[in-house]
Amino acid sequence: MFCLHISAVLRIKIIMKSFLWRAFKWSLLIGSGIGLLILIIFVWWAMEDFVSGQQFDPRNLNYSVVILDQNGEELHRNFSTENREWSYLSQVPQHITELTLLAEDRRFYDHIGVDAKGIARAMVANVESGRFSQGASTLTQQIARKAFLSDDKTIQRKLREVAISFGIEWSMSKDEILELYLNTAPYGATVAGVGSAAGYYFAKSVDQLTIAESIVLAALPKDPVRLSSRKRVRDWLGRCIAPVRAEECHPFNAAASYQPSRVDALLLQYAAKQNWDDATTLSQWKELADMNLPPHKPFARDEFQHFQFFVRNFLADKDIDLSDHPGGLRIYTTLDANLQRKMYDYMREEMGARLFLEHNAENFAGIVIDHDIRGPVVWIGSKAFWNEQISGQVDMLRARRQMGSAMKPFVFAAAMEQGYEPNTRFLDTRVQFAGERHVLQNADGVYMGWMGMAKALAQSRNVPAAQALYLAGGETAVKKYLDSAFGFDILETYPDHPFGWTLALGTAPVRLHDAANAYATLGSGEMKELCPILRIENQLGEELPNPCNRTAQRKLTPEVRFFMASMLNNPAYRPQWYWQPIAVDGLEIAAKTGTSNKRIGNTLVPADNMLASYTPNTTMLLWTGNTDGKALNAGSFAIQSLGDYFEPLWGILIEDTPTRQASFELPEGVYKYGQYWVKESPDPKRWTIDGMVVLGGHWGGGGGAAAAPAAPAAVTIPIKKAAPAAAAPTASAPAPVATPAAPAPEPVAAPTPPPAPVVKPAIDKNQIRLNIQERYN
Repeated sequence: MFCLHISAVLRIKIIMKSFLWRAFKWSLLIGSGIGLLILIIFVWWAMEDFVSGQQFDPRNLNYSVVILDQNGEELHRNFSTENREWSYLSQVPQHITELTLLAEDRRFYDHIGVDAKGIARAMVANVESGRFSQGASTLTQQIARKAFLSDDKTIQRKLREVAISFGIEWSMSKDEILELYLNTAPYGATVAGVGSAAGYYFAKSVDQLTIAESIVLAALPKDPVRLSSRKRVRDWLGRCIAPVRAEECHPFNAAASYQPSRVDALLLQYAAKQNWDDATTLSQWKELADMNLPPHKPFARDEFQHFQFFVRNFLADKDIDLSDHPGGLRIYTTLDANLQRKMYDYMREEMGARLFLEHNAENFAGIVIDHDIRGPVVWIGSKAFWNEQISGQVDMLRARRQMGSAMKPFVFAAAMEQGYEPNTRFLDTRVQFAGERHVLQNADGVYMGWMGMAKALAQSRNVPAAQALYLAGGETAVKKYLDSAFGFDILETYPDHPFGWTLALGTAPVRLHDAANAYATLGSGEMKELCPILRIENQLGEELPNPCNRTAQRKLTPEVRFFMASMLNNPAYRPQWYWQPIAVDGLEIAAKTGTSNKRIGNTLVPADNMLASYTPNTTMLLWTGNTDGKALNAGSFAIQSLGDYFEPLWGILIEDTPTRQASFELPEGVYKYGQYWVKESPDPKRWTIDGMVVLGGHWGGGGGAAAAPAAPAAVTIPIKKAAPAAAAPTASAPAPVATPAAPAPEPVAAPTPPPAPVVKPAIDKNQIRLNIQERYN
C-alpha cells in the first residue's frame, strides 16, 4: 500500500508540474502577446511624436528680433514670449558645456534619449522621500518638453516626451542635441538660451563668460524663475549650521558644518573634474559669494529709441512686419553706437543748457549720414526721449519743419542745371514780382547790388534766391526738381499749395532726415534712398534679402556738385564777421545755415534753427528749437545758436573716423576765373526777370549808395503765373520768412497739412513796372 501511495503522489506531482509548465508557457505566451500588443499600440500611438522629433527644426522655435549697430552692438530687442538668440556650439566655452552636463545630464553621451539608470535612481529617491523630489529627464527630454509639450506631470505627457526624444536622438548627433539644448533651456522667466542669458545677466557675449558666471547659468535651468529673481548669488549658496562669522562660512571650514546647495555642489563637482586644489576652489566659491547680478540689460536702450522706431517704420514701408517673424531676426544697421554716444554726450552736456538759456531752445536733434552706405551713423531725435516737458518722444528728425535758408542751395542747384554758373550776376535789391503784392526784401535791410551767385548763396541773400527760382523755371518746375533730384516730397505732399517765391526761402515743411539726405546728395553727387539697413539675418545666420535700394536714382552733374561745394566751402564768399566758427582747419566742409520764422503780431521771430554741412563722404545736420513750435529769442538765428558747436562736433567725427577727411574733386573742363569756378564762359552775365520791379534799397557792401545797379542785360525770363498765391512775407531774418506758418509738431506718422492759401485781391498791372530799365532811364 505504501508503495502504491508513493506512486500516486509521484503521478500527481508529474501532472501538476506538467500543468504548471503548460500554464507558465501559456502565460508567457499570452503575456508576450499582450506586451507585444501594448508595444505595437504604443508605437502606433507614439509614431506621430516620434516623427515630430525626427523632423524637429530649430527654425521653428521662437526667437528675438534684435536690432544691432554696424559693429554688432545691440540697440534694441523685441520678443513675444521668449527672449532667445542662437549660439553655435563652437561659440560656447567648454566650461559651460561641462558644467551644463554635470548639472543636467552626466550620462548624456551614453544614453539614447532616456537614462534608465537615472530613472531608477529617481524612483528610489522619490519612494524614500514620499514625494516627487527628483526627476530623471535627459537633455533630450527637456528639449522635447520645452519645444513640443507642457510641464504637466502626467503619464501621457511623459510617454509623449519619450517618443519625441527618441525621434530627436534618431535624427541628430549628440553635439547637435547639446547645441539645441543650450539654445532652448530656460534661464529666466522670459530668457531662453545661453546666448540670451549671457547678455541679459552679464551684458556679455557667451564666449566672454567666466567660470563663476558659467556656474550661475548652469544652475539656472533647474529653477529659473525663483533663482533669477535673487540679485545676490550668495543667496543661492548653502548655509552653515554652526554659528561662525560670515567670512568663515564656506565649504572648506569643517567647524562651520556647511550644508551645500545645488550651486555649491556643482562647483565642487567641477573642481573635482578639473583636479583643482582647495585654494583654487575656494577662490571660485568666493567669487560666487561676492557676485551680484548686474541690473538687467534693457531690451530697449533709451538713447537709441528714436532710431529703432525709424528702422521699424522703414521696414514696415518695405512690407516687412517684425511681428511676422517669430523665428527671429538680427538686423544690422548703419548706426555707429559708439560715435552716437560721443556726439550725444557732447550735445547734452555742452549744448543743451546753453541753447535754452541763451536762445530759449528746449530741444535739439542731429543726424550724420555716411555717403558710401547712404545710411545714418548717428541718429539723435531729441534731447531726451522720456522728457515729456519737451515732448521728447517726438522724433524731430522725422517731423516736418521749415528749412529756412538751408533750402537755398537746392534752388540755386536748379538754376545751375539750366546752365547758370557761380559767376552769374544777380541783382540784390528790394523788388516786387508781377502778380505779387508783397515786396521781397533782405532781413538786414542791406542790399549788395549786382553780385555773383556764389556770394549770393554764401551770404544767404533772399532776393537773389527768389530770382534763381524763376530762372530755374518757376515754382512748379523747381518743386519737381527738388523732389526728383534730392528726394523731397514737396509737390507730392503739397500739390495744390502755392508757395510762390517763398519756396526759395524754405517755407515748405519737410522732414529733417530728408533734408539731411538731400545735402548728402549734394556731397556725393548721387540721389539715393536713405537706408538704415546693412543686412538682415535669421537667428541661424542665414542672410535674407536686403530691402534697401542703394542704386543711384539720379545723379547731379559733376559741375553742379563741385560748384555747390565751392560756393558753400569758400571762406572768401562768406560774411567774415560772424561766419568764423563755421570752419575746421585743414578740412573742406561745405556748410549752410537756415532759420525759419513765425509771426507774432507784426513781428517775425525765429522758430527753427538748422546747420547743415558736408564733405565728399559725410553729411551732418543739426537742428534746435522747440518741439511745440514756440518762438526762440529774437535774434537767435542758426549761426548764433549752432555755430559754436560746428568745429567740436566735426572734431568728434574726424577723431572717430579719420577717413572722413576728403577733398572735392575738380571736374574736367572746370577752371578758375577770377574769384569763381566756371565752365562755359568766363564772362559773367547779369540776369533779371521780366515782371520784376526794382524798388531800390539801402546799398551796402556793394560799392556804397552812389553805386546804383547798372541796367541789366537784355536777356529776360518770363514768369509763369500760378493760381492766387499765399500771402508773402515782408522782411525776414537772415533765414527766410516763415510762410506758410510753421506746422505744429505732430506724430511722425501724420504729416501736417499746409495752411490754407490766402486769396489775394486782383492787382492793377498798370501799377507794376514790367521793365527794369525804366527804373534807371
